[in-house]
Amino acid sequence: MKEIEKELLQLGEDKSCVLLFSGGIDSTILLFLLKKLNYKINVLTINYNGRNPKELEACEKIIDLAKPDNYIIIDLNFLKESITLWEELKNSTMKEIISNLPSYYIPARNIIFFSIAAYYAESFGVSFIFTGHVKDDSGILPDVNERFVDLFNEILKNGTYLGRNKRLEIKMPFLNLNKLDLAELALKYEVPLQYTWSCHELAELQCGNCRGCIQRKHFLEMYDEIKRKR
Repeated sequence: MKEIEKELLQLGEDKSCVLLFSGGIDSTILLFLLKKLNYKINVLTINYNGRNPKELEACEKIIDLAKPDNYIIIDLNFLKESITLWEELKNSTMKEIISNLPSYYIPARNIIFFSIAAYYAESFGVSFIFTGHVKDDSGILPDVNERFVDLFNEILKNGTYLGRNKRLEIKMPFLNLNKLDLAELALKYEVPLQYTWSCHELAELQCGNCRGCIQRKHFLEMYDEIKRKR
């Protein structure tokens, strides 16, 4: 994992960023990695319609431990997952979306999230916007890939003051990493995984059956195996 650390250290002298944060495993690992590398971190959490309050509780617990420079929660009640939109609208577009993408997909999600993050990046005068998306996400979601990030960075370069006069870029440092790589980072940086939230269901406890919970189970098994070997 030295390559990831080296890349983050070589981004420039200005180690300031906005981190899009969900309270899940991936973004929590990235938070603690950036903190270890002495980044000035402005954490941004988007509270969309139907989001489980347990996710926000997880965010707050982790933030209390990590102590970033700023923590911002934005309420966007109009944003809804595709399954909710299908139940409300019953149109052919939403039917096509839920047939081809996970039910938690939000239309134009990262276009909206990155635009909000860019607002705060300019407000704070930071250089980077980080997100914890991983390799598995890029094979499922249309707005998680290098081409999308390159295009959005062109928008930032041409459509923001900072983009014109100073470096302002979106970075997905985990995009080519698998879960085993992340488990090694989590162990190295003593990430408090017990406080993260992965479940996609609106439940008091993590259900253990949804895609998020199944992936969490596999991840923690890998993490425990690495820990035993050390």
